[in-house]
Formats: sequence, C-alpha cells, structure tokens
Amino acid sequence: MEPFLDWKGLPMGLRGTWNGTREELAFRLGSVVGGPVHVCPGGREIISSIGLVTGGAGSEVAAAAMTGVDVFISGEGPHWSHVLAQELGLNLFLAGHYATETFGVKALAARIAEDFNVGWKFVDHPSGL
Repeated sequence: MEPFLDWKGLPMGLRGTWNGTREELAFRLGSVVGGPVHVCPGGREIISSIGLVTGGAGSEVAAAAMTGVDVFISGEGPHWSHVLAQELGLNLFLAGHYATETFGVKALAARIAEDFNVGWKFVDHPSGL
C-alpha cells in the first residue's frame, strides 16, 4: 500500500492492489464494512488496482481517475460522481461514510491505548449514511 491522492500538499487515502473481479471486490468490501456497497460500474471488470479515501471523498472521482486505478472506493459522493466515473472509465464503489471511517477511529484508539496503557471502547452509532 502507498499514499493515493494529494490534498493541499498532504497524502490522502491509500492505493493498493486486488486480483479479482469487480463483483468479488464489491462482495468482499460489503463483508468488511458490514453493509451494502453501491457499485457504479464504469471501468474494467477485472480489477488490479484500488484507490481508497474514506468518508465523503466521492467528489474526488476525476483525481482518482487520473491516477489510473481500476476502482475508487469511498464512503459517499455527490450524485454526479456516478456519471463522471462512467464517463472517465472508472469503477466507483461507495460503501457508506460512517462505515468507511470507523476503521481509522478504532485503529487510532488501539494505538493510543497501547502507547499510553489506557483502555478504550468504541461506541457504534451508525447514521445510515
């Protein structure tokens, strides 16, 4: 994995690889986030590269397409992101704003707990977005 996009001079998201179909990736992603994945099929069926930015980064479709990835994964995006992804030949997966961001919160809490020898508890309160 490596940084994916640049946002105001800072790295944003991750870029990685996948060896499988669009359908297999959508199923796996849905299993991981525990909910539905909205698939906007605009690119290749066989996937080898993925760009991921959690939360509400769906408006970064054009920037994602310029990197050459086969799939751009985010939590949510504007209505036009679906059409733009198709026009640019990019698969867009939207897996939920909340669902894609909780991984980072949990990882940070675990790191702080380990570094400072404190406990933590994640209170799951999904919004449905």
